[in-house]
Amino acid sequence: MCDPQGAGMVSLGDMIFGIQSIAEIAAPLLEKLFDVMDENKIGMVDFEKFNKILRVEAPSQIPRAEDLVEDSFHWQENVCSLITGWVKKNKLTPIEAFRSFDQDFDGLISKSDMAISIQKYLKVRPEEILNSRMDRLFRILSFYKTEQIQPSDFERLVNDVSPYVNAATA
Repeated sequence: MCDPQGAGMVSLGDMIFGIQSIAEIAAPLLEKLFDVMDENKIGMVDFEKFNKILRVEAPSQIPRAEDLVEDSFHWQENVCSLITGWVKKNKLTPIEAFRSFDQDFDGLISKSDMAISIQKYLKVRPEEILNSRMDRLFRILSFYKTEQIQPSDFERLVNDVSPYVNAATA
């Protein structure tokens, strides 16, 4: 399913297509999961390693509560949900919403723009906006993994669309 060519390697596009064919998981979260698996940063993951990571083969592999890291992606997932909810509630197009978040009107959303916007529009408390959380949020949202969000990144978030889904079947 995730290795359609049988090459023993899984690309991001193959992974997204395969997983989304059985479960609805937001593309930006799948991209982040793949980024964690792709230790060599080559855009491919050995299928054996991919399969092992996604499968728990013994109870000893299930993390114990004391082994869990307190900081998870819950904050980022919540912010993404709040953004999409705000866009729908206000009946905005993705580009209109993007322009609202682009506080300095430079055509990109910086971390500063995002911090101001999520406080202003989503009522996120300033003490919740940590640098580490913003770094993770931008790693999830920015297709090119830059310090800025482009209009296409914002559109992908609002529409929950992945550019890799169709590429995996080509």
